[in-house]
Amino acid sequence: MKKMLKILTAIFVIMNTCVFLIFPCQASKQLTVTPRWVALQSLSTAFDFYDNIGEATAVALKSSNASGMNGVIVIYEYQDGEWVYFDSVTGSAVRNSMGMYIEFEGTSGVNYKMEFIVSVLGGLEGTEVIEEVIDERYATCP
Repeated sequence: MKKMLKILTAIFVIMNTCVFLIFPCQASKQLTVTPRWVALQSLSTAFDFYDNIGEATAVALKSSNASGMNGVIVIYEYQDGEWVYFDSVTGSAVRNSMGMYIEFEGTSGVNYKMEFIVSVLGGLEGTEVIEEVIDERYATCP
């Protein structure tokens, strides 16, 4: 009985030691790339269709070292193997945030591309481009 208890204790000790000797390996899957922006704090875009109405939205936040922002949302339609200009809207802001929105009527089954281009301004007169960021989204009209 004592011999069996010693054997079980020894097995238990060996098992516990092995658990601590094996280093767990874990990989994390990051879904987004963290940008290294200086003047642009964050950027968020969405491009969706509701029936045949396409909606493109974009919001940009600047950091305190920037004086303003200019932006443009450009919509392209895929025709004959190339992207053709369809519609656009421009905006600017000196506040911390800039929101933009465009709505258009799409053709069923056609692919569309939204391109949001934001330029963050700084410098002495607020005209120097510190950063320019382009974000693209794709959607198909149902």
